Amino acid sequence: MNYTIIIEVISSCRIIHTSLNGKMFELLRDNIAFETVNTMRRENISKVLWDVRETELEHSLIGSHQAIVNLEALGVRRTDSIAVVYKNNSEQHEYASVVASNRGITNVRYFNDLQSGIDWLLSR
Repeated sequence: MNYTIIIEVISSCRIIHTSLNGKMFELLRDNIAFETVNTMRRENISKVLWDVRETELEHSLIGSHQAIVNLEALGVRRTDSIAVVYKNNSEQHEYASVVASNRGITNVRYFNDLQSGIDWLLSR
């Protein structure tokens, strides 16, 4: 698994862009998410583009469920905005989106293309 965490300025808005590629297991996902949140806090940035288009999830649907319900434990605040952009594992990402919706979590959204994710972040 390779990943980068960079700060981008898009339309004068600072956004953390975490790009991942390769096979992603739950523990690795959580570690990278924690590192992303630490970068958010250190840099005082509340918007994240979580780009997993080149990633294959190596965990079950329950792992996707846990990713949503454990956001607070990772340090994600309700005032943060996270756009998840995916290409692979549609069933798992769509399931996570439903879990977020059912739990009233409105600060995480799932997108099939990068620009839609960016547009949503810029609108918040």
